[in-house]
Amino acid sequence: HGIVHVPADQPDLVAALDAAQAGDTIILADGTWSGPGFTSGFLVKTKSVLLRSAGGVPENCILQGGATGGTAMWMAEGGPVPSGLVVRGMTFRGASAGVVSLAGANLSFEDCVFADNTASPPVNVLQ
Repeated sequence: HGIVHVPADQPDLVAALDAAQAGDTIILADGTWSGPGFTSGFLVKTKSVLLRSAGGVPENCILQGGATGGTAMWMAEGGPVPSGLVVRGMTFRGASAGVVSLAGANLSFEDCVFADNTASPPVNVLQ
């Protein structure tokens, strides 16, 4: 299983998720990340991977929603439902929804923070 560092190996989360193979770990460097490739409602269409922050402290690795209040991350919209995606140690902040997922997606959030998002609950499941 491989390790993909963002931004050292891939420029953004979209590229890292596209390049990842089942069982890989994607490590996002600590910092505040926003814009295309990090937020702005991108689609996650991937295999079983671990997506985690470099330092493991959610307050140090933030996916910041756009100025228009867009969704921080879309899971599986318009593509295959993720199977076993784990997101660990990140904050989803300042979006209309932290995460939007399709029903049936097998994803989990460990040690994540959802703050200052306008939607409740922070993870919205579309039927």
